[in-house]
Amino acid sequence: MEQQTREHRGARRRRTIGLGVAVGAVALVAGAAVVASLVLQPDAGRQATADTSSTPTPSSAPGPAPDATPVDGSEVLPPEPSTDRRTAGVPLLTPAPPLITGPLPEDASADGALVKGYPADLAGPATGDTVLQSSVSSEGRTMQAALTARTDAEPDAVREHFRALWDELGLTPDAPAGDDQLTYRGPSATVTLAVETGGTGTVYSVFTVVTAG
Repeated sequence: MEQQTREHRGARRRRTIGLGVAVGAVALVAGAAVVASLVLQPDAGRQATADTSSTPTPSSAPGPAPDATPVDGSEVLPPEPSTDRRTAGVPLLTPAPPLITGPLPEDASADGALVKGYPADLAGPATGDTVLQSSVSSEGRTMQAALTARTDAEPDAVREHFRALWDELGLTPDAPAGDDQLTYRGPSATVTLAVETGGTGTVYSVFTVVTAG
């Protein structure tokens, strides 16, 4: 009886040892399979890590339009000033200086001389000419002046003298009204020359309307 008991215990130990060996063999086979998978696919782990970092990030929202209506907490840039192509690159014109300045003279006339206050730089006689009569009349900022003079020069020379003078002052000629009359205009003045010929030489008259600056 004792011998049978010892044999029974020995058989049970052998079964336990065999079961442990079998379990160890299964674990060994499973571990080998995992190692083989990692060897055959070395990028699998890295790919998994890369996939987690490839999640798309939301794009930034666009800013407000330049012509949007401002609201609390928003900033809208002012529009850029437009450029008129018709005036781009064109220099600004400087206004011409006034031909006369105030105060204007009182009404007066004179024979044989230029009256006080007559605008000689604008409508005076040529050097050496004889003044027959002159006058001035003022109202507000406007003055009228008249001159009659005589010269031994030819009528064409008289006209050329006043053309050169008025061109230099920046006045513009009107269309000729005739051989005996010449008119020039500007922003603040109008002057007219009339020429006559006679036995005593050339007589001419200058009539002026000018506004003081």
